[in-house]
Amino acid sequence: MTPHPHRGGRNEPFYTTFVATKIAEILNLSEKEVEELTTNNAKRLFKALESVN
Repeated sequence: MTPHPHRGGRNEPFYTTFVATKIAEILNLSEKEVEELTTNNAKRLFKALESVN
């Protein structure tokens, strides 16, 4: 689903900044903290996937 304020349009990777901002607001974190957490999660996920193959 495209985040507000672009709802109804095509979803684009650029909009992840809107999602990160909303996550930060909900979890009472800074946007920088959300960026660090999601980056670390992605690194762990892709490292784990490499070991599966």
